Amino acid sequence: MLFDKVAIRPGSVTTVAQIESKWIFGLSGNPSACFVGFELFTRPVLRCALGATAHPHLPRSKAVLVHDIPNNKRITRLMRGLLEVRGSRVLASTVGVDKSGVASSHDQID
Repeated sequence: MLFDKVAIRPGSVTTVAQIESKWIFGLSGNPSACFVGFELFTRPVLRCALGATAHPHLPRSKAVLVHDIPNNKRITRLMRGLLEVRGSRVLASTVGVDKSGVASSHDQID
């Protein structure tokens, strides 16, 4: 076992293990958490296994947050967002319902 549980939300119940040359990924059953776990842990390993030598992770960029978000310093919180480019600035805001079981960024109708 390489690790079991990570300090991120959604996706804290992620497990990664290796048996001989085989990788085992245990990802959350919630749609958003599974997507996060796949992008952060599974895709980079697959890309490297397929011969990618540079940039196995998705590209990153810096943005200015347009509104406050409560901060929990004990855990990294990944949220759905919207990026907007205005001149040379990239602006970020949260969108949609922030629950790991929700698969859409649009507001849910009750």
